[in-house]
Amino acid sequence: EEGRVTDKTLHAPTPGPTPPRQKSHKALTLDDRTTSSVPLRTYLSYLGSVRSLPLLLLSLATYLSSNFFQARQQSLLSNLQSASVGPLKACAIVVAVSQFLRSALTTTSGIRASQHYHNSMLSSLSK
Repeated sequence: EEGRVTDKTLHAPTPGPTPPRQKSHKALTLDDRTTSSVPLRTYLSYLGSVRSLPLLLLSLATYLSSNFFQARQQSLLSNLQSASVGPLKACAIVVAVSQFLRSALTTTSGIRASQHYHNSMLSSLSK
């Protein structure tokens, strides 16, 4: 009697519910993390990768002028009189322009640095 299944046929055990997987990694706790300061050479390397001293100096100048005129604007606001509205408007314009230039120059510096590192990485792969 071929093809006939009898009660004596061995059946593979049916799999039960699978046990939950144990995580192979443990969550970091505050004690597991290491913290340290970024070495100065990392910052210097990044600034050097911009490859434009005038661009870096202009960026720095916009940060300084923006902060200076914001402080001046706050000083004018603390002593506000109706006659001193003109200098307040001038400070507001200078702050707005310097912050715009600061953002544009910082972004340009970052793009130049990224392009330098990207090109260096690609050229090292092709060697």
